[in-house]
Amino acid sequence: VQYGEPAQLDGLWDTLDTPEARQAVKTLIFRLDGFADVVADAALLLTPHLIARYTLDLAADFHHFYASCRVLTADAQITRLRLTLI
Repeated sequence: VQYGEPAQLDGLWDTLDTPEARQAVKTLIFRLDGFADVVADAALLLTPHLIARYTLDLAADFHHFYASCRVLTADAQITRLRLTLI
């Protein structure tokens, strides 16, 4: 993955075989997408604790994702897609 370039996650959804894994991925993606807004709000409102709270929430979402979705698999394509997400 190159920094500054969008990650290619085409096909990731098809590799998720349980509703829990799909929900965990969706939650993690939405949390990651909100990072810029959290930083902007923290700067505007002079409330750095918003970034700390975001980090805790992100860690919880990542833990749930990792527990419900095996990242390292025998299939190299699936492993690459899941590693791209994290």
